[in-house]
Parts: sequence; C-alpha cells; structure tokens
Amino acid sequence: MVRTPAIQKTLAEKTIYSAVKLTDGTIMRVSQVQFSIFTLVLSMLQPILIVLVLAVILSLLLAAQIARKIVNPINENRPGASGSGTNL
Repeated sequence: MVRTPAIQKTLAEKTIYSAVKLTDGTIMRVSQVQFSIFTLVLSMLQPILIVLVLAVILSLLLAAQIARKIVNPINENRPGASGSGTNL
C-alpha cells in the first residue's frame, strides 16, 4: 500500500487529500475539508453581534425605567411641584 497525503490551504478552508493503492491495483481516494479559524470566527460574528445589540437595547430600556423610578419620588416632593406657583 502506498499512501500519499496532500494538503491544500486557502483562507477559508483546508482540504486534506489522501490516496491509497489497494492490493487489487485500485486506488482509493479520500478528502476532508476543515474550516480555518478565520472562517469559524466569521461565522460566529453575526450571532455575537445580534446578542450584543439586544443586550444594549435591553440595558438602555432597563436603565431608563430604573432612572424614572429613582427620580419620580424626588420630582413629586420638590417645592413648587404642586402647581402653587411658589418657586424658589
């Protein structure tokens, strides 16, 4: 049996080829594609950005709601808030 491995690389993927000559004279060829780190990171970028945008939107909404809850009692109890016209 003769084994001849070969590797072909591109930016997106690496293909590994192997050929084996069998005892009956036929040649069996096999190949496998492996994605590069660049491709894997690029494919994960979209879900990460979606989660990041949703987290920012949620934090802004929650921050506005919490700020209103903190400021409302202060605004209700300040002098002149009742509309009496006596501002300091």
